[in-house]
This record gives sequence, structure tokens and C-alpha cells, in this order.
Amino acid sequence: MEPARSSNTGVPVPAWLPVLLFAAGTAVVLLAIGIIPVEPEKLTAPRWVILSAGLMFTFGGIVMSVMPYRHEHPAWYMLTCSLMTTTFFLVGAWAAFCATGVRGSIGPVPLTGPAAGWLGRAVFGLGALLLGFLSLYSWRQWWRAIHGEKIDLG
Repeated sequence: MEPARSSNTGVPVPAWLPVLLFAAGTAVVLLAIGIIPVEPEKLTAPRWVILSAGLMFTFGGIVMSVMPYRHEHPAWYMLTCSLMTTTFFLVGAWAAFCATGVRGSIGPVPLTGPAAGWLGRAVFGLGALLLGFLSLYSWRQWWRAIHGEKIDLG
């Protein structure tokens, strides 16, 4: 089997990276659904956000694993990409619109004061907006693929 390659650069993806992403994401999912116990007061986000974050990494590992087969199975590939971008969007949207105590920083320098919270929300909001559009595009490509249309997969 040929190693997965980045569709943009052609650089080989190390075989351990998708496994690491899948394992880390699965651990977070297990924490979110209560199989791995955690004291509720230690959670700083709702369980659905933690679940979305875990699924984002799990789907990221799957995307990297199925990348070599994207041309043979474009609908499955686009489904996993769509699920990954959607969960990524959900986490960013929650951070932008619902999180409390959002802070901003420029590199290692933390920002303080009322502007810091707004800056953090603005950055997460912009990221969520971009991910929302990317997610919609990804779902559109999946829809086209399941209906037999040829899609460009790089």
C-alpha cells in the first residue's frame, strides 16, 4: 500500500499520524460520553462540544487513512471530510458565541481587559465562519459524489 500523501504538497503522511489522531480523538469521545470518568466541575465546555472536538480528531485520522483511496471511493472520502469539517465548525462556533471567559493573546503575550474577550470571540467567529463555508462546500461535494458526478479530489 502506498503511503498517504498530502493532496496539496504530495508529502508522505507518516503512518503513525492517522493512528495517533484516531486514538486521541477516540479517548476524548469516551470522556465526553462518560466512559472515561471525569469530575463534571473540571469540564469547561458542554459534553457535546467535547464530543465534537473528539470526533474532529477521530474523523481527521480517518480522513488521513482513506486519503490513498479517495479516487476509488470519493463519496466515502467526502463523507469523512464533511464530518470532520462540521465537527470543527461546531467547536469554533461554540467558542465564538457561547464560551465564557474567552481570552485573547498574540503568540505567548496574553491580552487583558475587555477587548481581549472580544478579540478572542472575533478570531474564533471568523474561523467558525470559514469552517462553516468549508463544511457546506464539503457536504456539497459529498452530495455530488453520491450522485455519480465527477469531483476534483486533487
